[in-house]
Amino acid sequence: MSNVILSETKKIFAYSKLQADGIIDEAKKDPKVTNFSLKERTKKGETFYVITIEETYNTIKELTQDFGM
Repeated sequence: MSNVILSETKKIFAYSKLQADGIIDEAKKDPKVTNFSLKERTKKGETFYVITIEETYNTIKELTQDFGM
């Protein structure tokens, strides 16, 4: 039986570039993070940042441990 690779995608909103950069710096340190992106958006004259982080888990056990199950 081969391992099933599970992934989870999270979207995080930040309201300053400094905050967004800090979130990305932390994501780079996490070995489960396989991909991330940063997009700047403006809505109603306010600028905010959308960070998308994809985490990959090799087993269901690994996934449930990360969520404290």
